[in-house]
Amino acid sequence: MISKAQLEKFLMEEISTVSLKTLRENTQELSNLISLLWQITLENMHPLAWRAAWSMYHLGHQQKVVFRPILNEMIIQLPSFKHDGQKRECMKILLLFDIQSLDMGKLLQISYDFLLNPQQALAVRVHAMQIIYEISEIEPELKAELKSSLLFLLPNTSAGFKSRANKLLHKMKKIDL
Repeated sequence: MISKAQLEKFLMEEISTVSLKTLRENTQELSNLISLLWQITLENMHPLAWRAAWSMYHLGHQQKVVFRPILNEMIIQLPSFKHDGQKRECMKILLLFDIQSLDMGKLLQISYDFLLNPQQALAVRVHAMQIIYEISEIEPELKAELKSSLLFLLPNTSAGFKSRANKLLHKMKKIDL
């Protein structure tokens, strides 16, 4: 089994999708590897933390069950992450799951905080927008608020933000808001 120190060295020197594949092939327990990566992510040390989060997503996205034990903690810790990469990768992990299986209330609040904060990175805001949309699919009364928020934000945002917002607005247009 790989030690935390060995994993940190790997993250600093060898990280790539190819090297991750090799690491995965040489590791018997994916859940132990994910656990170690999660510990490194929680330490908030740049650039190790975002590299660990990136690695977690790429190692586990096809076997998402390995994330189940850390999902609740991931939601709780999300606002405390110092680096955009940590937030982005964890939000991508959360989006792998049926939104109803997560703490939708807490996730909705965090996502709105990210979405409405112009200081947040584009990718974080876009993933927040997607999470809110997924929740609004379960709780349709939230669609009007999401639509209003997106229309308010659109004039002063980047092309990437506008693209995702317009796609979601188009999906919501199918319903009378």
